[in-house]
Amino acid sequence: MTITAVVCAFNEAQHLPACIFSLLAQTRPPDELIIINNASTDDTGELARAIARGVPRVRVIDEPAKGLVVARETARRAARGKVLAYVDAD
Repeated sequence: MTITAVVCAFNEAQHLPACIFSLLAQTRPPDELIIINNASTDDTGELARAIARGVPRVRVIDEPAKGLVVARETARRAARGKVLAYVDAD
């Protein structure tokens, strides 16, 4: 079974690193981690991309249309895992 963890993030630069590293440190870490930068106006996107450059299974997708439903659907379409686990950055 493959697991995709999804973090839909709007202006979550403050919480994002702890969230990502917590997910990657799980007993069963996800096979891929998708961060949806959902129209953030802070450093969320830049921070997510910096982390993704150092961790191969982390992907960042910029979704310009603000909204949780839109962000989740964007992630669903991009996910490769059989199981999707949606989490909040905080």
